[in-house]
Amino acid sequence: MPKPVRHDKDKRSFVSLRMTETNMKFIDTHAHFDFSHYDADRNEVIARAREVCEAVITIGVDIETSRKALLLAQENDFVWTAVGVHPHETDVDITGVMAQLKELVGNDKVVAVGETGLDYKTDPVHGDVTINKEKQQALLKAHIELANEMGKPVIVHARDCWEDLVSLLKEAKPKAGVIHSWTGDTDQAKEILDLGLYISFSGMLTYPRNEYIREVAREIPLERVVLETDAPFLPPQPVRGQRNEPAYVKMTAEKLAEVRGMGLEEVATVTTENAKRLFGI
Repeated sequence: MPKPVRHDKDKRSFVSLRMTETNMKFIDTHAHFDFSHYDADRNEVIARAREVCEAVITIGVDIETSRKALLLAQENDFVWTAVGVHPHETDVDITGVMAQLKELVGNDKVVAVGETGLDYKTDPVHGDVTINKEKQQALLKAHIELANEMGKPVIVHARDCWEDLVSLLKEAKPKAGVIHSWTGDTDQAKEILDLGLYISFSGMLTYPRNEYIREVAREIPLERVVLETDAPFLPPQPVRGQRNEPAYVKMTAEKLAEVRGMGLEEVATVTTENAKRLFGI
């Protein structure tokens, strides 16, 4: 989870959120509706998301947020949820946490297990985080086991951990899943595709310096791509510096269409079908 960005409602006016030309809609496969960034205007954010998104998956990062995310999904028909424990939340009893997650995964509105994964990076953005690699790996394995048992895909966070991540995924063998907010290169993307997993592009696809991410987006099969915002984080370039929200997923889709030399409507159709197939929506 990157650094929260400043929320400035006044700057939102120039952004077109409505799909006026066609009825195309998108699926934001990774957002955090329950986070406090939306406490002042959550209903308005959800309403704007409904205009652009056929569905939004709101993601838990610990037991508390997983429960909040599930409640929001139950209250909004186009919202679904994933429940899990972020790799920076390793100060937990894995057995106890997984038992609680298993109860939540049984709900019909839960479409995935996660966000889980590996994150070995420490910096001021993430505050006082102690990196326990062995505990992170054990927690990720437990999430994959739960996902496989319950017939759900796993949502994987990955940062500064590539060799360990690929080794663990090969060992644990998730039946389905996605690497969220892709930041790797084309060789790494091939490793993930060879494991049968999907790749998700966030607003990072739109940042001028990230040509290496656009190269991946250009080269991999579109049938293995889904879209996300990671809202409230990682706003696309046109709204850089603001709080992100699911309605802005359209901007990432526009960049993906540009990179691949395709129409936006085709990108919307294919990535939406991919998300439905992966998450059973």
